[in-house]
Amino acid sequence: MDPLLALRDAIALATFIYAGFRDWKEREVDPRVWIPAMVAGGCINGYELWLRGVDPITFVSLVLTGLFVAVFAIAVFLFRAMGGADFLAIASMALLYPYPSTCLFSLTTSSPIPPVLSILSYAVLALIAIVIANLVANARRAHILDEMGIRGSKKLRFLLTARVMTVEELERKRFFYPIYVPGLIDRATFDVEEDDRAWIPKLRESGAKYVVATWGIPTVTLFAAALVLYVLLGRSIIDLAILASMSA
Repeated sequence: MDPLLALRDAIALATFIYAGFRDWKEREVDPRVWIPAMVAGGCINGYELWLRGVDPITFVSLVLTGLFVAVFAIAVFLFRAMGGADFLAIASMALLYPYPSTCLFSLTTSSPIPPVLSILSYAVLALIAIVIANLVANARRAHILDEMGIRGSKKLRFLLTARVMTVEELERKRFFYPIYVPGLIDRATFDVEEDDRAWIPKLRESGAKYVVATWGIPTVTLFAAALVLYVLLGRSIIDLAILASMSA
């Protein structure tokens, strides 16, 4: 394997594992953490492209990666759908892996699918697991939503994306944000800069017993786990599906 690409992978693993740990513990990652990965990715991949040129697959991957980062930036900075650390993680990922190339233990597929999308396919699996966990946890308390007058699509959304819990349970948890309490709060989501402890005094004063709260998903942690799998395996879910269809 090319020593420069091995160095790139080592920097990627070190950066994302550390950032993922910080995001899990604090839901906050110092922006300076991403500087080594961005610089290394840009310089190493730029040098590799200068040496070997840009073939059609690489060109398509570069264009799609750029478009994806642009769309993600709009979602973060215009619609505030995620935090700034999430964008920096995606930007770092795109600079580290802008086109299919050799990873630590195997070769990525030669498909034009950008590695950033292949990496995120693992993160999608984790999100599906979170949805399933919400359904299981809410199964015994679904009737409480009925008692709150919540039905139809709103009830389904709460069952899939939130947890029904007592106020005491909320106090013992970290990074859960109330989104529905009858007569007190009714919102679709929470502000990404919001303090997860801010609503506790209000909930105590209100006398509410139950609250519908959503988990502040550690997105960077999911990205980190996905990138580690991609680097170590050299294959993603998308890649495996393409290979399976080609061999069928």
